[in-house]
Parts: sequence; structure tokens; C-alpha cells
Amino acid sequence: MCNNSRYFWILFFVIFLSIYPQFIDSQVLSLKEVCTLPVELQESSGLLTLNSGNTFWTHNDSGNDPHLFEIDTMCNILKKVVVRNLPNVDWEEITSDTEGNVYIGDFGNNNNDRKDLKIYWIKNLQENKSDTIDASVISFRFANQIGFPPTESYRNFDMEAFIWYQGNLHLFSKNRTSPFSGYCYYHRIPDKPGDYITTLVDSFLTGKGLMQQYWVTAAAVSPDQKSLILLSYDKFWLFYPLISANFFSSRSKTINFSSLTQKEAVSYVSEQEIWLTDEYYSLLRNGGKLYRGFINPLLKTIQPENVGGFISPNPTRDFLKIDFEDLLNISIWNPLSDFYFFPTVPEDRMINVSDLRPGIYFVEIETIQKRVIQKFVKQ
Repeated sequence: MCNNSRYFWILFFVIFLSIYPQFIDSQVLSLKEVCTLPVELQESSGLLTLNSGNTFWTHNDSGNDPHLFEIDTMCNILKKVVVRNLPNVDWEEITSDTEGNVYIGDFGNNNNDRKDLKIYWIKNLQENKSDTIDASVISFRFANQIGFPPTESYRNFDMEAFIWYQGNLHLFSKNRTSPFSGYCYYHRIPDKPGDYITTLVDSFLTGKGLMQQYWVTAAAVSPDQKSLILLSYDKFWLFYPLISANFFSSRSKTINFSSLTQKEAVSYVSEQEIWLTDEYYSLLRNGGKLYRGFINPLLKTIQPENVGGFISPNPTRDFLKIDFEDLLNISIWNPLSDFYFFPTVPEDRMINVSDLRPGIYFVEIETIQKRVIQKFVKQ
């Protein structure tokens, strides 16, 4: 996204700070600031890992060169790759499929007037040893767009978010309607090079108010493809478990951040862990960072499957006995904080919890067939 005027942002932050107290009692995800992005990446607009979070790929948006940057978890640039055969008109997002192929969304469309919307397909980026690479082109146009630009009340054809899922690319609009309608359009196209008209799947009401709080700036799907995040500046929408035919038919929850910055990139590292970047905003000297957060407790607030009786004693001070067959994984987490851990279950199924602070916790058991949860009290 291009930088907005200085006066607009001053007004926006003043208004936001005046209404921010309404979030104090709602669910908030605390992000850990990991490091500061280098100057070359102050407009980071996409984030992707191809190796479970060991490194990340990112890029800048409009007005920058067609470069992909690989960074480590301390924000050091490890590699810069030039996409030599295609420009950066307005790169806004990056995603990948299960075979390691990468897709770059050159579909930023602030004025809703572009007729050259494209997604660039790159084969096996992580295996590329050169500092240059070529990409193939997926061209598309929106099924429901007539005017270029349409009238202000129909300007919902900007795009900053998409994911790959089961052989298709799923695109989520950034709403620029006036007056602001609050709806995000969900489109789908094939993942192979070609020229397509999108399939309009559905729409989702993110909310009505300041558009900067409710427009969608990035998306990510978990490695197990069971949860979806749509990102905004001060919040995100979490869909879980995903209904493959229509994501917007899935259960959803709005999660607020404890700060407002120009967040435009998010990536899952695991089902529990996400990383984000935001653009640097010089006036307030904020942003331009890499962040880390844990969403494991948030998933449980959407659809817990409560099964009683498989842990004892409850309450407990020292140990939990796990009485469950065919265990694959077990996690213990606190719904009021980012705390969770994954204990190793010994043969006697006794887990030492003596070091946990007193409070309410949940135990999640994963088997081949399902996940189940039980609450316990640590005294």
C-alpha cells in the first residue's frame, strides 16, 4: 500500500486513540517484537516461510524493485533475488503451495482502475541458487467489476491478501468503498498460469467504522490448512476450522492487537505460531519490525471439543494423570496469556505441572481421529 498523507494519519491515530479503550476487555493477542527490519525492507508487504520458520521471504510493495528478500529471525538479509522478467507494479502479498512453489500478488489496486492484475508463479524458490529468477504469469479480472474505476460506493477491488489452498488461489479484497460498507469479497482462481475471470465465492462483514481498522491487508493459512487469518492494522479475523467449500462459512473470531501499526504481512510457522511485519511510518517512528505471536489458545475459544474425565486429579498441585489411548500430541495452555507448553508424556502418563502458576489451564489431546480438551485447575 502506498503511504497516506501525513495529516490523514495524524487524524486517524487521534481518532483511534480516543476509541481504543473499547478493546481493553476484549480478547487481545500480545505480539513479541523480535527485531527491526533493515532499511531496504521498510515497506515489507508480504511474508512467507518455506522451512518452518528458520528463514522468511518478504518483499516491498509499489514503487520498489522486483526483489525478493530472504531474512533470518534476527532481520538480517541472507539473500536478495531479482525477478528479472516481471515488474513490481504493486506487489502486495506472497504465498506458497505444498510443493514449495511461490506466488506473488501484483494486484494492489488503490484506485480500483487496474486492468493488468497479475499473480507471479515461481517454481521452487527455496532451491534457487542464483540471485535472479524468472516467473510465470497468472492474469485475472474480477467477475463483479464493471467500471474502472467504479463509483465510490462499489470500490472493493483493491487486493492485498491471498492464500493457496487445495489447487486454487483464494483472494480477499481490501475494501475502499465510500461510504465504507465493511465487506470483504472472497474470490477464487486456479493456481496455474493463464488468464482467468474470478469466481466470486462469498463476502464477509469485517465491521463498520474507520476503514483502516476493518480493511484486509494480508492472509495466511496454517500448515495443516485448518485455520485462516485475515489481517488488518489493529486486529485479525481467525477462521477455524476451515470449511473448504467456503471459508466464510467457517466459525470466526475477531482478535485485537495491543498496538496499531501498518501491519501488511503475516505467516504461519506452525499451527500455534505466527510471524508478522509492519511498514515503517516515519512520522510516528513506529513499525518496520518483525513480530512473533502464539494463537494456540485462540483456536480453542472458537470450537473446543470438551471431553471430561481423562485427567486426574483435578484440581492438582503437582501431577496430572493422562488417561487416554492413542496419543499423538499433548499441549497445556492458559487462555488468558500466551503461555503454553508441549510436555513429553512418560510411560506412566504422569505429567509434572508443579512449576505452573496457580490458575485455570486446558489440556488438549490429539489422536489420529480427533482433538479433545479438558479444563483443570492448578492450585
